[in-house]
Amino acid sequence: MKRALAAPMCILGISCHKGGPASEPDAGATVALNDGAARGDAGDVARRCNEVGSSKLVGFTNGDDLEFGEAVGGPSGVFVGLLRSSHGEARAAVARVERQGLPSVVDLGATVGDVPPPQPFVRGGEVFAVAYVRLAAADAGIPSRRPSQRSLTLFRLGEVAEPLSSLTQMSEESPSFDVIPTTLGAPSGALVTWDEDAPDAHRGLIRVATLSADLRTVVRSGVVSPETTDAERPQLATRDTGGYWLAWIARKVEPLRDAGPELEGPSEDRAYRWVELLALDGDGSPAGSVRRLTAANGHVSGFSMATHGSRLDLYVPEEDERTDGSGGEILHIAITGDGIAHVAPTVTSGAARGATPAVVWRMPRTESGDSQGYLAYADVTDRSWLALLDGTGAPRGTATLEPSLDDARLLAADVGGGFLVGASRPDSADNVFRWLSCSDLAFDNAPAPFP
Repeated sequence: MKRALAAPMCILGISCHKGGPASEPDAGATVALNDGAARGDAGDVARRCNEVGSSKLVGFTNGDDLEFGEAVGGPSGVFVGLLRSSHGEARAAVARVERQGLPSVVDLGATVGDVPPPQPFVRGGEVFAVAYVRLAAADAGIPSRRPSQRSLTLFRLGEVAEPLSSLTQMSEESPSFDVIPTTLGAPSGALVTWDEDAPDAHRGLIRVATLSADLRTVVRSGVVSPETTDAERPQLATRDTGGYWLAWIARKVEPLRDAGPELEGPSEDRAYRWVELLALDGDGSPAGSVRRLTAANGHVSGFSMATHGSRLDLYVPEEDERTDGSGGEILHIAITGDGIAHVAPTVTSGAARGATPAVVWRMPRTESGDSQGYLAYADVTDRSWLALLDGTGAPRGTATLEPSLDDARLLAADVGGGFLVGASRPDSADNVFRWLSCSDLAFDNAPAPFP
């Protein structure tokens, strides 16, 4: 579960990841998972999930490397962004996965540098994707780029990928981005956000672009992060009152210590990192002030974010350890309809550093049933755990050790309690995509296998 990201809510009965001055975060009332389960001390905790099927990715060979991105439900299956690396070349693609039959793949092109997988999204009955790819200058009207620039390209997906527009960015540093279809207009357009270097190159900034209904024209584009903020890794989610939420990670280099600054990595000073949140209106313009959601002296490694009903949920891993080697915690931050942030630990310790949890939700089988969430995360020994979340986003019961999720990306949850996962290191070409059946007697009182 490396480099896990949040994704939008799926349809077709399948759910995927996603759907003034800052004040100190409020203490929440949720109950965290016990430390033993988080650390993996209770190795005999019964697992919930077992593999019940697998599917081959056409053209994949055992020498290829795979990286899975977000998944979104469409009119004919689940669409998953992925990177395929072979013989020194990486290519971006989107796979369409159905419950029956072989997945189909639409190739988007060769990638440029170390970039994340494409992000698919659905608008009406059409499927689109955004990706960093190496396109010819004539494609989609893309101008020639300077060495310090790169282009984020939007495609319409059919039998082949049709490039529609391209957004030029002034950075070679961070490749983070996110996209969400807008709800205004008929048909709607899309919002795209990314981070890039400020002109002085001393900080990162967050930019938002609004695309036209045909997704071929940038209607407006602007920087939304404060001038004093060094920002990176933005994510978007819908706001139930209209508009959107935009969150990112803010950074500040830690003060010098006795022997100089502590290093994050080679030639990189250790920095404080926290999450900031901004409300956007329907056209992507700021609709309020930036809020800080986590401690300014913390070390956030990433976050997962999605709207759930009238509530915005963020699951944020904090790398600070109580003792050396004990692992970090995972915070649940719930922004309720009144705008108050409720913060409580979901995992109190044992989470691996630098690994963002994957969160999926499934809808109830009946109108009277409760929605159910699942949070998958890696511990300090690189084992995978699965925690149940109740309708409030709080943990329910004890996390379970799930070997079926090792080296796999949690992609979608079925209403009956099953999962679709992508295996980044499959032992054969026949099980790149796997279906897991996961029992859960606490949900609607009856487990059901993934079809």
